[in-house]
Amino acid sequence: MAMAVRLSLVITMTSCGAILVAQQASTSMLAARHGRHFDVRMMAGFGAPAAKGSKGSKKGSKTSKKGVGKTAELSPKRQWDKFKELVSVGAERHAVFAQLDDKWTVVGSVAVASPGTAAQAAQFNKRLILEHAPRVNPALQLRAKELVCGLAGADGEPEALTKQEVATSLECGFEGAPDATGKYASVRGTTMKSDPTAILGSAARG
Repeated sequence: MAMAVRLSLVITMTSCGAILVAQQASTSMLAARHGRHFDVRMMAGFGAPAAKGSKGSKKGSKTSKKGVGKTAELSPKRQWDKFKELVSVGAERHAVFAQLDDKWTVVGSVAVASPGTAAQAAQFNKRLILEHAPRVNPALQLRAKELVCGLAGADGEPEALTKQEVATSLECGFEGAPDATGKYASVRGTTMKSDPTAILGSAARG
């Protein structure tokens, strides 16, 4: 009887050893095939969160690139060139303002091609308008983040801009008022009511 029990234990231990050797051999083969240490826990899905995070990172990168594109599109020079182009073919100038403590400062003008509106043009160029306001009135610099964009109403008086839906096809431009830095008045002869088609000729003659 004792001999039979011993024999049974030997057979069981031998079987377990054979299974362990087989598992190790299988793991070694997989490691050799993939050229790296193989962690069987990855098969249970432990790598999933990292993959998800990586995907999210790519999405964030894509969003960032989209934002950069939009910023690049709204460049002061490009919008000023567009403003002069529109005015040269008859587009009307619409005064735009910045407000602080119920006081308005004239910041410049916008022009827009039909069927766009002055309000849409002001909305499109809002960042440029508010960035230029402290150049026109340095007293606004310390509270620049509190500025409110506005435009001339039907009676010519400034009124706060309400948020507008702007089509991607909108053609509009912005020209800032002359200021101490000369950002929009660097070419001699430029005034708020000047004919933009005459600016280059005036500069050439000078």
